[in-house]
Amino acid sequence: VMTMVQESLPGISLKNILLELGSAKFYNRLLELVGNQRNELEDILRLRDISEMKRFVSKNDFEESLNQLLLSLPTCFGNIDLLYQMMDKCQDSVLLGALQELKDLYESLDSKEGIIFDLGMVPTMKYYTGFMIKGYSDQSANPILSGGRYDDLTGIFGMKNMSGVGISFGADRIFD
Repeated sequence: VMTMVQESLPGISLKNILLELGSAKFYNRLLELVGNQRNELEDILRLRDISEMKRFVSKNDFEESLNQLLLSLPTCFGNIDLLYQMMDKCQDSVLLGALQELKDLYESLDSKEGIIFDLGMVPTMKYYTGFMIKGYSDQSANPILSGGRYDDLTGIFGMKNMSGVGISFGADRIFD
């Protein structure tokens, strides 16, 4: 799917497109780790509010390693070096596994140009379970594409549970 996305980008005639990868597995584990503070964390991450994150961490009694991770999340986006740094710091096996999946996806790509990571990405759809993607052009303030992996969506509709990946291009944003 990532290869298909990368191969389709030249056809939309926009330059300087960044593909931003995040992980719903990473995000959902963070929500588990903060327990009943999950709604507040989601709001902070959605706004990327550094000062609110500092307040959030100081008022809760989380482990120090989780505190440090949370404090970094509002500004935790960048190239593959960021991913390696976070893997070195991460102590939770589920979080580390999610980061490893992103790393494996990145390494599987023929072209790594224009790929960045956002570890504070909040899922746009609650049913995402794995990698998430947003595509940005320097000519639009909003994503021109988005999508992700889901493992349980078909079961909601009474069908056999099957894994899948969905990607959508925002034609209106591309045309604008």
